[in-house]
Amino acid sequence: MSQRFVIRNQDGYYLSKSKEWVDGRNPVIVVSALHYDQALNELIEANSKDIWVRGVVLEVDTNAKGRVQLEILVPEITEQDLLLTSEESMSEGITSD
Repeated sequence: MSQRFVIRNQDGYYLSKSKEWVDGRNPVIVVSALHYDQALNELIEANSKDIWVRGVVLEVDTNAKGRVQLEILVPEITEQDLLLTSEESMSEGITSD
């Protein structure tokens, strides 16, 4: 196994190749650099677009296929969760006099 460097923000999301923050369940789309300074440059670019990002460069292992092995910190949001959230927000908008 070899080592790669990835970027994780304060909320537990990883920087993707399309410069979006993803949960890491699909490690193929996550930015992974061979060298620390390359990953640090990516973090600085991400931070210049959003000054509130507090990211960190992490060294992670790769599997036999060369894909990074990421720790998933963000709970998976299901379609059912989204439906419940939208129903709750709609019911909060209705007030009884």
